[in-house]
Amino acid sequence: MAASIRSGVSSVGIRAAALRTETSFLQLNRMTASPLPSDEDLANLLWRLLYERMDRRLILELLPGLAFLLGNAFGELFWAAGAATAATAAAVGIRWRWDGSVPWLAVSTLVLALVLTGLGIFLGDETFVFIRPTVGALAFAAILAIGALVRPSLLQRTLGYKLRIHAKGWPVLNTAWIALALFSALANEVARRALTTDHWVIYNVLSDPVLFALVWLATRLIAERYWIIESD
Repeated sequence: MAASIRSGVSSVGIRAAALRTETSFLQLNRMTASPLPSDEDLANLLWRLLYERMDRRLILELLPGLAFLLGNAFGELFWAAGAATAATAAAVGIRWRWDGSVPWLAVSTLVLALVLTGLGIFLGDETFVFIRPTVGALAFAAILAIGALVRPSLLQRTLGYKLRIHAKGWPVLNTAWIALALFSALANEVARRALTTDHWVIYNVLSDPVLFALVWLATRLIAERYWIIESD
């Protein structure tokens, strides 16, 4: 289940950033357990964090997708995938220069894009490009499932300092993320069979913001349900 070249690079950068930052919208307190936030507090925080994201890093996150679209518009699929992979590598390098570190998810998606793009070019098979989102989503679901076997879970280790929710809420959140990843993989398999290549490229780029919104919504609802309320 390899990733196709253009889908591999365009969705890689945006999806990684999306899944990496979505729960930051719920970060109301970095200290100890805090009261359940009101809808107004969450709305204000969402707007503030969205505004703060409108900086140079947002350009880096969108760069692979833009390169993928332009590559597909002016060349063939392999050119698009190559342009997206190069843009992803450049974004990772620039991020390293700016911050002195790069999130592991960004590095892993870059490696996946390089491997699948290379295989697609070497074998001359565009199927690798079309199934890249499927492979990435299934791999992400598998990591979450395996990570749930340890205590605390991988998801809790990653987001525990941002989400102050009860212990019984983490399995629910983990299951929701796995379900959304599997849904994303299934949706791509349906789309790549039902759509033309050009239409699938558009779907692949637009599906990332949609997935981001779904993950954020699920995380917010679950966090509100299991938020640790500070006792007086």
